Formats: sequence, structure tokens, C-alpha cells
Amino acid sequence: MSVLRCRYYLLVLFIAFCILSFLPAQDMSTEFLVTYQESFDTTIRNGSDFQVSIPGYAVVCEVGTLQVLRLNTNYTMYGLRLDRSNHWGNGSEYRLDSSKEINWQKHFGARLVAKITCGNKSPVVKSINWGTGKDPLVESNHLLDASDFPIVVDFFLAINNIDNAAQAEGARFQFQGVGGHNLGNFQIISRRHTLHPQWGYDLYFEEVLPFDSSDTALPFYSINYNKKSEHYLNGVIQQEQVYAHLSIEEVLPGGQFNLLGAIGANQKVQIAQARISLYGSDINDSYGVNLRFVDGNGSLDDLFLLKHENVDTYIPFVLYLGGQVVNNNEEIPWDGLVFSADNIRSLEVGDISYSDVENKVSGLYSNTITVHISPMDTNMIVQ
Repeated sequence: MSVLRCRYYLLVLFIAFCILSFLPAQDMSTEFLVTYQESFDTTIRNGSDFQVSIPGYAVVCEVGTLQVLRLNTNYTMYGLRLDRSNHWGNGSEYRLDSSKEINWQKHFGARLVAKITCGNKSPVVKSINWGTGKDPLVESNHLLDASDFPIVVDFFLAINNIDNAAQAEGARFQFQGVGGHNLGNFQIISRRHTLHPQWGYDLYFEEVLPFDSSDTALPFYSINYNKKSEHYLNGVIQQEQVYAHLSIEEVLPGGQFNLLGAIGANQKVQIAQARISLYGSDINDSYGVNLRFVDGNGSLDDLFLLKHENVDTYIPFVLYLGGQVVNNNEEIPWDGLVFSADNIRSLEVGDISYSDVENKVSGLYSNTITVHISPMDTNMIVQ
């Protein structure tokens, strides 16, 4: 008897597999329109500002907004859920590091929260940081009808052990992990209902609802807020500014040099050095600025011009900053600026062509170059 039962069981499985193999996934791009807009304002606010209340998590920052529209009713669909990467087993929290101590700690737990609004119905707030990564937004047994749409889901990152948003002012938060995007990627799944083509009983198939006709999963945060990245949650607080001061220091008396040392390809003479000093609150590992050198003798191309002191005759030359060619009136980046060391680069003149000087009037040639400095970092002020 046991052998017969075993063979019968295997036969049923094989028949079921054959039936399912002839029912492929359907294209949902003409049935639903799904869009997602990431929030680039990660300022930490009180959860009550968004009518988001999770016990133990008084403050939140915005993650993004999902919208699902129903375009057609060709299929009977049930429920809506997330399919997430980077979920954590047993419902463990995400972990954030803070740049400043709040309530005697610098490490905080956080969880993903969804505020779900179906049509004109009242919003429902769910903590979705569960271990499976298969998180229901609309219950799987709920028939999706016209009154459910549009479905709008506002995602938040809720942070514990912070009493209110004022405590988080001036703090920078990063996820403790150092690789990949912190909250991971996600897709939207619904269940398609159909009847067995031969015996008439109910069948359900999970279907991916594509983002703008693409089945590719999207990141919650496309910006990497992981530890050691250059990006932080909670924006930039104006009270914590960094000041960058640029100075040009001559290394030759009066800035004068002999043209002979700069004539020829790759021939250079150092005339000065540029120094950038940083002051203020050291928040990041490094900073950056853009410099723009503008020729004072009216050059209309990339080269700079030395002008005779008495007559309108010019000698073109190349300017170098730290060995890198500087083009007239074009920005050149200077990143990797740090508080703990001197930020110095040499300024050199070179690549003067012999044919440009051999028939020129003798005498003194000069140029006054204006340097414009602008910050790469939003919390930096340049001087």
C-alpha cells in the first residue's frame, strides 16, 4: 500500500507541473502603471508631521513615494506586496551611525515604514522591516477594484531612541554597512486569478508590476548612504559650516622669472603655489572646490597671454596647477581637501613656443590672472 501511495503522489505532482508550465507569466505593462519617486530631502522630522506613528520610533526621514495606477481590467488581481532585497532575518533593524551623540548614544536602530493610501480610503501605516522581504501592502486576499486606485505608498525610515527631530539637528547618519545601496532594491507583486482550463478550480499566479514598462527592480535609495560614502542622511544643517580660504603664494621674488626656463615642450617654471585652508566643523572625510583661472590680457582660447609692458604684443603660455594643465576660464576640480594637512599645489608657467618669442620686442611681459573658487560641498563657504 505504501508503494502505491508513493507512486500516485508523484504522478499528481507531475501532472500539476505540466499544467503550470503551460500558464506563463503575463505582461502587466498594459494593466498597471507603477512609478516611484525617490526623496532627496532626507531631513529627519517628527513622525507626527506625516501622521506616521510607530511605537518607539518618534522621528522619520523620507525615502520615496510609490504610485500604482490601474489602466485596464483584463485580469482579476488580488493584493499587492513588496519583493525586497537587503531584508534582514527575524525582523532585525537596520543600523545607523550618527556623527554626534544623542541621548548618550551614537548608534541607532531603524526600520522601513509604509504609509499606504488606497483611493479615497484612510491611510494605513505598516512597519515593513520584516525578515522575509515579501511584505504585504494590500492583503493577498483583497480583490483590487476601481475604488482602490490610485494606490499611493509613502516610504519612511523610522529611527528609534530619538525623542524628537530637534535632537537630530546637526547630526549626520549613515548605514553601518559599507557595500552596496543600504535599503536594497524592490519590485511590486500582485496575484493574478484564473480558473483551471480543464477542471475549473482557482489558480493564482504572482505577477511583477513593471516600473514604466521595465521589470528591473528599483533601489529605495539610489544614493549610497552607507558608512564611508560621501553622502549622509539628515541633509546639511547651516550651523555646521566649513570655510575654505584660498591663498596664492609667490615663490619667486616679485613673481618674475626668465622666459628661457619655460620655452619648449614640457618645460615649466614654478612661479607660485596655491594653498587652501579649511576652518569650521570637520564633518566629512574630505572636501572639494572648483577653481577657475581667468586670463587678464583678454585671451579667447585655452592659453594664457603675457603682454609687453609698453606695446600690444603677446606671448602665449600654458598654466599648470599641481602638474595639471589649466584651461583659461574653465573650472578645474581640486578635491581631497582635508583639515589635518596642508592643501598645497604648485603653480607653473610653461610650454612657451620659441617661435612666439624670437621676434618679439624685448622687455617685461606680465599677466594678472584672476582665480574664482566655488565649493563642491553644500555646507562649504569659500573665501
